[in-house]
Amino acid sequence: MQVHARFAREPGLPFVETQEFFERINEQCRSGAVEHVYRRGVLEYEGLPWRGEFWLDDAHRLGPPSRHDETALIGPRVILGGRACEMCRTSGRPMGFHQAAR
Repeated sequence: MQVHARFAREPGLPFVETQEFFERINEQCRSGAVEHVYRRGVLEYEGLPWRGEFWLDDAHRLGPPSRHDETALIGPRVILGGRACEMCRTSGRPMGFHQAAR
C-alpha cells in the first residue's frame, strides 16, 4: 500500500508510529488474514416500487426497503444492495465495500 499524505496543521502521530501502523496492516494483508463481512448500501432510482428480491450471484443481493411511499405510484425510490466481502483485518473495511460496489 502506498500512502501519500501531508499534515494539515499539527501532526497527530509521530512518523515512526504511523509507519509501524501501516507496516502492521500490510503484514496482515500479505499473510492472508481476512474477515468475512456483509455490507449494505442504497441505490436510488425513479419509478415504480420494487417489491422483490434479486440475487445477482452468491455474494450480491438487491432487495426492497421495509416500507415504500404508498401515496404515489411513481416517484423517487431506493433499492437496498448488499454484498458479502472478504477483507483484510484493518480499519478500512467500509472503504473496501464502496470500492467493490463501483
